Amino acid sequence: MLDLMPDIIEKFKNFDIKLLTAYPSDSNSVSYPCVTYFDYANEDKVIGDNMGYSDISYKFEVWSLTIADRMRLAKTIDMIMKSLRFKRTMAEPQFLNGKYRHILIYRRTVFENYEEEN
Repeated sequence: MLDLMPDIIEKFKNFDIKLLTAYPSDSNSVSYPCVTYFDYANEDKVIGDNMGYSDISYKFEVWSLTIADRMRLAKTIDMIMKSLRFKRTMAEPQFLNGKYRHILIYRRTVFENYEEEN
């Protein structure tokens, strides 16, 4: 099972975007805008004796106080993920409790060599 998140996190650092692994709360410790991320899916597509293909998906949520920040970050995330050969499968803007949220989900099919994982 491959984990591509370390490469993704490294790419985000180049754009000065800090990724959070938990939802922002209403506490003063969170500064907006911010981005949360989650492993969304990691499923086998084709399995062989020593190799296969998997679909890996990641979910990002942009949280901001303004539409401009939400759109700027959503566009940057889109550019980063597409540069890593991910395909956007969902984009949904929302307004919740006085904050803007933009949900983005990306998927990529990857080759896995099971012999290298052991």
